[in-house]
Amino acid sequence: MMGTQRLHGLVARIRRGKAGFILAFSVTWLAVSSVPPAQAQTFTVLYAFNAPPDGDLPLSGVIRDADGNLYGTTYGGGTYGYGTVFKVDTNGTETVLYSFAGGTDGADPVGGLVRDTGGNLYGATDGGGNADCGNYGSDCGTIYKVDSNGNETVLYRFAGLPDGHSADSSLYVADDGSLYGTTEAGGDAACNPGYGCGTVFKIDTQGSETILHTFTGIRELDGAFPDAGLVADAKGYLYSTTNLGGAPTCGDAGRPEEVAGCGTVFKIDMQGKETILHRFSAEIGGESPSFPVMFDKAGNMYSTAGGGNQYNGVVFELSPRRQERVLYNFSYNQGYPSAGLVRDHKGNLYSTTREGGDYYEGTVYKLDPAGNMTVLHSFSGYSDGGFPDGTLIMDQQGNLYGTARDGGNHDCGEYGCGVVFKITP
Repeated sequence: MMGTQRLHGLVARIRRGKAGFILAFSVTWLAVSSVPPAQAQTFTVLYAFNAPPDGDLPLSGVIRDADGNLYGTTYGGGTYGYGTVFKVDTNGTETVLYSFAGGTDGADPVGGLVRDTGGNLYGATDGGGNADCGNYGSDCGTIYKVDSNGNETVLYRFAGLPDGHSADSSLYVADDGSLYGTTEAGGDAACNPGYGCGTVFKIDTQGSETILHTFTGIRELDGAFPDAGLVADAKGYLYSTTNLGGAPTCGDAGRPEEVAGCGTVFKIDMQGKETILHRFSAEIGGESPSFPVMFDKAGNMYSTAGGGNQYNGVVFELSPRRQERVLYNFSYNQGYPSAGLVRDHKGNLYSTTREGGDYYEGTVYKLDPAGNMTVLHSFSGYSDGGFPDGTLIMDQQGNLYGTARDGGNHDCGEYGCGVVFKITP
């Protein structure tokens, strides 16, 4: 079981940048962004977390059911301090559906949730699970199900090499009920020796796991460290990104050779055949993508990536012919892209940044088809929250919903426990 001291140490690091295998961003104290704020936007805090036995530190976004209820996870808090699955109804009333107990039950859900037609919720925990997980101790993580009554079932416990480890992202639910996802580490013992470079996995309705792909890093021009969840197209192919790997000439020469590179966009079929669609080059189109991709009706793919050249990051488009186009470069005073994108019917893209804005606590922004950015909200780190990390969702009226991991109720700690928010056009 992971001790409370270690959990608090991880939370402290996450407050300043996600604790992980790859990169940590530090605060850049520069002038206030010159991007104009939007007019006539209404920002509402739907719920502010209150710490144990309530949740604390929402690191992913929320999902929404047909009645308008929101569901999500918190990395910390809950009855045992190992995180929660929560629901916020249309009146702003929150219910903790499940508190993770650590150990074999799982701990620290980093990724968000998916929901099936029966109302069951599925997700992954970064820690807990298998009591004997090689170099990882007891922290290889789990895949779990929470039913509409709040009953949890651990569907699978990762075992470490050659199995996966550390599922940090949301899952994809196929029509047959199978679950697909990525692990940030595990897999190939020769890549990032002793820890692996990550996997793509499938878990069927009986709880049996299949490793569909094991990432091998730049020795095979493959990706390494998939940090984002999978999305599917109409033909059933799955798509996502890797944080590193790809082009061997790209990236920090100080990294271990097998995990150099600036990251990739990949496609995989449900039998495990992988195709690298794009290898990033920092000087041209960003690097280290950590967020899911999305498609438009023409088959163009969109997402965000970290810094490229002199910039803090990019919004990029990848055409069906695999041609990358940078739609926007974030300057140093605008913060870092902190989530994937959502797109409205007019082609406007919406997402969040970490550390940018008027108070250096992050923003929600809109990028129009002409490449003009508008800040919809600058977080203050106080009652409105701070450091939004999860990908937004949009309802039919164009309202945006998301979470900020800090701020809100400061009675529960130095940084606050985080909020669920809504932005109305």
